[in-house]
Amino acid sequence: MTKSNRKWLPAVIIAAAAVLGALLWYGLTYPQVRWGAASTVEICQSHRVQVQLKSVSRKELSFTVEGDRTLSTLCVSYLVQPGVECKVAGVWYRVEPVRPMVARVGWEPGEETYPLQEIYGNLPKGEYRLVLPLMLEDAAAQPEWERLWLALEFTLT
Repeated sequence: MTKSNRKWLPAVIIAAAAVLGALLWYGLTYPQVRWGAASTVEICQSHRVQVQLKSVSRKELSFTVEGDRTLSTLCVSYLVQPGVECKVAGVWYRVEPVRPMVARVGWEPGEETYPLQEIYGNLPKGEYRLVLPLMLEDAAAQPEWERLWLALEFTLT
């Protein structure tokens, strides 16, 4: 290991200890919550699909999904079910569901309700985001399907 690499080693160890300590604290304080791995999702921005948070409670989230309604845009559908992530020490971590969500294939524009408490149990206070994995079908584009990962950030108090 070179001298220049060694000077960063204490900072890396301290940062790793802070993240592990925060996760351990969350795990001991909120044992009913099932914490997953760090998120690898890359959140996208799209001028063709917009999501907007309407209301937040411990029980559920309400949001709208609006798609570009040009002739070439046919529909938006979920790739997989939406998921919730929690921000701990600047890193997003998946929250594992305690109950599976009913599978859903399609999407209609308008207001959606996501049952937080039903799927994840009692979440602790903190910063969260709902990650919406979407596919936008566009007959004029190549390839026809555009994958999007959109997120709605919210705080539980």
